[in-house]
Amino acid sequence: MGAPCVIAMRNGEDLYRWIFSPYDGNIQSAGRMLFDHYDTREKVERLLDNGDIDLLAPAVEECEPLSERSPYYSGGQGSTDELPMFGELHTYIWRDGYGWGCKPMLWEAVMPLNLLLGVENPWV
Repeated sequence: MGAPCVIAMRNGEDLYRWIFSPYDGNIQSAGRMLFDHYDTREKVERLLDNGDIDLLAPAVEECEPLSERSPYYSGGQGSTDELPMFGELHTYIWRDGYGWGCKPMLWEAVMPLNLLLGVENPWV
C-alpha cells in the first residue's frame, strides 16, 4: 500500500506534466490501473488536471485527492519542469503514440509498461 509513484505525460522532448501519489504505486496496482483505464491522452490529461492524489482509481472522479503534503508534492497541477526521476518511486510516463512507459523503482531505464505487465501493447 505504501509504494509511492509519479504519473507523468511527456509534452515535448524533455518537458513533462506530472503528479504524485504516495500509495499503491507498484506495477501490478497503479501500473495496471493506468494501462487498463487511462488509455488515451484525454484521460491522462484529465487525471493530471486534478493534481496529486492519494489513490488512483479507474475513473478520474473516483481518485482521492492528496490528503497531506509530501516531500514530492508537485504543486497540485503538475509541472512543466524536467521529470523528477526519484530512485525510490515507480515513475509512469504517457507518450503519445507509445502509450505507458515505466521506470521501476531503482532502475535506470524507462521500460514499456506492457512488457512489465506481460501483455501486448495496444498503442503500437
